Amino acid sequence: MKVTAERLPESQVLLNIEVEPEAMEGSLERAYRRLSNRVNVPGFRKGKVPRPMLERYVGKEALLEEALDILMPQAYSEAIEEQQLQPIAQPEIEVIQKEPLVFKAKVALRPSVTLGDYHQLHFEKEEVTVSDQEVDEALENLRRRQAIWKPVERPVQWDDMVTLDMNVTIDHDIYPRQNNIPYYVIKDTPVPVPGFVEHIVGMIEGERREINLSFPEDFPTKEIAGKAYLYKVEVTGVKERELPDLNEEFAKSVSADTDSMEALRDKIVAELRAQKEAETGRRMEEQIMEALVGMAQLEYPPVMVEREVDHILRDQEEQLRSNRLTMEQYLANMKKSAVELREELQPIAVRRIVRSLVLSKVAEQEQIEVEPAEVEAEVEELAQGAGGKADDIRRIFGAESGRKALADRIFSRKIAQRLVDIVTRPEEPAEVAQSAPEELASGRSNIDE
Repeated sequence: MKVTAERLPESQVLLNIEVEPEAMEGSLERAYRRLSNRVNVPGFRKGKVPRPMLERYVGKEALLEEALDILMPQAYSEAIEEQQLQPIAQPEIEVIQKEPLVFKAKVALRPSVTLGDYHQLHFEKEEVTVSDQEVDEALENLRRRQAIWKPVERPVQWDDMVTLDMNVTIDHDIYPRQNNIPYYVIKDTPVPVPGFVEHIVGMIEGERREINLSFPEDFPTKEIAGKAYLYKVEVTGVKERELPDLNEEFAKSVSADTDSMEALRDKIVAELRAQKEAETGRRMEEQIMEALVGMAQLEYPPVMVEREVDHILRDQEEQLRSNRLTMEQYLANMKKSAVELREELQPIAVRRIVRSLVLSKVAEQEQIEVEPAEVEAEVEELAQGAGGKADDIRRIFGAESGRKALADRIFSRKIAQRLVDIVTRPEEPAEVAQSAPEELASGRSNIDE
């Protein structure tokens, strides 16, 4: 067998494979034996029909195709071994000639990744501060969440809670009447239609009103764009929020470990600081990732992108099923074809692949691994924080798939932390770095002085 290899872009290679005629004859004999055991030839028992008779019965082309099905995988496997290649997918085969067999195989190889010198990157950590105003705003939000809704006899104002009885007509289609609908009167809310809430402000209990509205023609959701809505509304109740006082009783009601307003403020400061530190951490990780990708040189076969698109689509289908939708219904609603959706997902898939390859290479160079004990510790930490559902947590992450997902999460976290440690390390002063070799060469030291 003669094999020549041509390197192609995107981590691929094209094999030109020429098989000797003797190999084809052997495959034809094996094909004959296979077919003779499968095909019923009148007058002969299976496996006993002579080859010339079988060939006349099924046709020479059928025998040849059976032989190719035997010979090509064998020849391809030998060519891969000879060229010392590591395919990651089935090859694209093009038959040039059948007798003797000559074919081409485009082979997708493992991606190649060359990182830049990321140890030279440097980022300053963002300083995190929590202002008194932010604490006051958080306290006010807590008050609003713990407020009591109190009935009032006055016109509807912003931030009130009202109940509505309502009939809806959409493009002359009348929908069933709905009663006692709770409705929060918030400025600029688009629910149920932009502009609706402004008509509710100023109404009084028992008042009825007709509201004519329509969605803009260029509204993003095409199913309702341009449609006319007629609402026949009656306000059946108006309530305003009664805020609790900021005192020791309020502090205790918020949390069991806050018995004073000072303790509550301290708790809020700690929570806000943790949130901000997490946000700044995510921003830094994104900056590092962008820098790593910009420095790296990558080659990966197109099949990896197609596989990632398949993975994204499977996730989408699962999410649609949870909303009782099929992919076909989703595509019909979005007025897209399956091909158009795949094309839209290509950039997302490429971004995922590139980042995954770069991070995997970093992990390899930094020798980052996840030990079984780390997974066990993570499971226990999750279980202890789950209260009465601790056993459920242990069962979920006791399964192989659950443990792998958790190990992947720990792995990603360790890589991110290592990179943050690298790029935020203190920079060595230039004068120290330059003077040290001179001192060593001259034999001087600060001890002598």
